[in-house]
Amino acid sequence: MKIITWNCCENIANKYKYIAQFDSDILVIPESGNNQKLEEYNYNHWEGLSDSKGIGIYSKYEIKIIADNKINKYNNIRLDEFIPFISNDQFFIAVWTKGDRNSVLDYTGQLYFYLEMNRDFLDKKPIILGDFNSNTKWDDQKYDAWWKHSDLVRVLNQKNIYSIYHYNNKIEHGKEMEYTSYHLYNRLRPNHIDYIFAPIEYIDKTKAFTIIPWDMIKDLKIDKHISDHCPIFWEYEDSLTPAST
Repeated sequence: MKIITWNCCENIANKYKYIAQFDSDILVIPESGNNQKLEEYNYNHWEGLSDSKGIGIYSKYEIKIIADNKINKYNNIRLDEFIPFISNDQFFIAVWTKGDRNSVLDYTGQLYFYLEMNRDFLDKKPIILGDFNSNTKWDDQKYDAWWKHSDLVRVLNQKNIYSIYHYNNKIEHGKEMEYTSYHLYNRLRPNHIDYIFAPIEYIDKTKAFTIIPWDMIKDLKIDKHISDHCPIFWEYEDSLTPAST
């Protein structure tokens, strides 16, 4: 199984050529516009709060969207930018967290709370991937948040679900040596905020994992990067137990 997640900064139809060489089976594309078709993929699904930005899922296999709880019954906090789905007998959760300075559920807190509202998902051996917009290095700045990045990592680790980059490289969260985003296209503002989390038995089947360098995602004719995020590619041997529904 070959997977890519990439916040492409819209218009994946025109930008797919930059990742086509990886011939991935499944793409999870945060910040993707509606009605963006890719002829290389027979199946696609999109959800978003506006036609210009949402999450696009593309697969060579049928996509089955799983019912979930997105609305908190206490204060109607909406958690729309998460999509649980099954493709090729594997359970996934596509992620795109967003900032909300007026909420205690800012960025990481949104995903943590979403998983609290859908607790059974973590027992389905999910691959959780996308643009998390978070990192342990910002924990101390989240003084009013209910949950921080380290809390999310701890909960996932308790279920033997780990960030592939951190597990394979034996690197602590917040001490990354590679970056997945350059904020607002500024090379002087690098961050590691995009992730693929997977169960340990899947990580042990890894055949390849790479954060595609930012300078590879560039229009050389005009010398301009086409996204401020880097794609993440993972290939693993998928002879594992099929996901339960």
